[in-house]
Amino acid sequence: MDWADDIAYSVHDLDDFYRAGLIPLDRLLTNADENQRFLDGVLARWTRQGRQDDLDIWDQLTEAFVAMIERIWSAHRHLHRPYSGIREQRADLRSLTASLINRYVTEAVTLSDSDPTAARSTVIAPEYEMEVKILKELTWEYVINNPALATQQYGQSRLVSDLFEILTDAASDSDFSVFPPRFSEHLEETEASERHIIRTVADYISSMTERQAIELHQRLTGASLGSVLDPFSP
Repeated sequence: MDWADDIAYSVHDLDDFYRAGLIPLDRLLTNADENQRFLDGVLARWTRQGRQDDLDIWDQLTEAFVAMIERIWSAHRHLHRPYSGIREQRADLRSLTASLINRYVTEAVTLSDSDPTAARSTVIAPEYEMEVKILKELTWEYVINNPALATQQYGQSRLVSDLFEILTDAASDSDFSVFPPRFSEHLEETEASERHIIRTVADYISSMTERQAIELHQRLTGASLGSVLDPFSP
């Protein structure tokens, strides 16, 4: 199951984020400097995180990545350019995804019968395991650690925290008017213990879309008062 998850995340993230223009697969295939920037970034992050087991095999991981890039470069020439969605590029990307999945499912996995009294165990060939490990780092380096995404996630986290604090304070003061009917009725009809309030507020926030959460936060903080005719968030 873990290996299946690793394959899905590494291969399909590469496909999705190359299409979205976030993972520069074209530059990784054609620009040695981009490869080095990527590897330097991974090495620096792993060093900060103290991932000694991975650092001990860094040379092998680097070799696996370079060999994989060379293999993709030679077999998928339409991926040498930024993704534009032309027919040949879509076909090459589908071919790459299928070949990687086939490689990691049919070639990398064997079943061990070392202990005849135990269930057969899955054995992953180390060279393929290293490929998948470094493939997953593409998403970390180019997407998750992207400053634009990081600032957005920080803002979203602060917004949700603010909403939770404001709504919890309102419910604790029996000011249920800021809640939509199905939540205000629930709070009024039951004993408003701290545990009950926290659960209700959490349910309310989780029921919102991102846009509804932003709009409610703006109303409750006075950033945007909106109109009395605007629909109430669910």
